[in-house]
Amino acid sequence: LLGIDHLLVVTPLYARSRFVRGTTADPVVYTVHHILWPLIHWGSDGEPDGRSTLRFMPFWGKTKGRGGFEKGFVAWPFYTWRRTPDSRAFFLFPFYGRDVGKEITHTTIMFPFYMRTRDSRTGLVDTTLFPFYRRAKGSERTDVRRYWPFYMHARDGPNVTTLAAWPVWRRQYLE
Repeated sequence: LLGIDHLLVVTPLYARSRFVRGTTADPVVYTVHHILWPLIHWGSDGEPDGRSTLRFMPFWGKTKGRGGFEKGFVAWPFYTWRRTPDSRAFFLFPFYGRDVGKEITHTTIMFPFYMRTRDSRTGLVDTTLFPFYRRAKGSERTDVRRYWPFYMHARDGPNVTTLAAWPVWRRQYLE
């Protein structure tokens, strides 16, 4: 059930879940304990640099994974972060968020009103002032101009959508 190999529940006070990964000769068992789920939560796989988690919802939580993965929160959902060897991200809800990876950079200001994404693989630059303005242009046949509710022309690969004076006129087709 839900990818959990073993589950023990004493509702609503305690729960324990176990995930078994690896070979049958050398299994890795990741055990997580919950008290008053989802408020208090801790677990690990017992390996020195393995997976571990500790959470006191909504005040503080941190999860470490294999390969340098780490994520956490303080006063959830107001401050969250994630770190991997390839990317760094944090979000101070709703004011500012930034996700910087090897190929994609995403910035959010006053969520969901301003968002900007840059993808170095496709050359895509996507800027949105939700819901009124969006401009996206990339080398993968992506071209979007939206001035809602007056006009929009969007090409995303073979899909083309045009609207004028929404909801009066709309045309959508596959090229």
